[in-house]
Amino acid sequence: MGHYGAITYEYVNFRSFYNSVSVLIRSSTGESWNLIMHDCAYAKEGPITYFYWMLFQLFAFFIFLNVFIAVIYEEF
Repeated sequence: MGHYGAITYEYVNFRSFYNSVSVLIRSSTGESWNLIMHDCAYAKEGPITYFYWMLFQLFAFFIFLNVFIAVIYEEF
């Protein structure tokens, strides 16, 4: 289990492709992404962890923002 308890062995982990994608989708919605980031950093992945998570959050934010704008644009 992670230092903060966000990464668990059963559901929230990066041990399989399905779990990894599930964690990334969960994180992109804002659900405890910072706890998962801190758990990954505590697992001795180093400072690259913070860079990856910030880059991922910005990327996911821009995708969701563009989809939101596209839906509004289609309505008008």
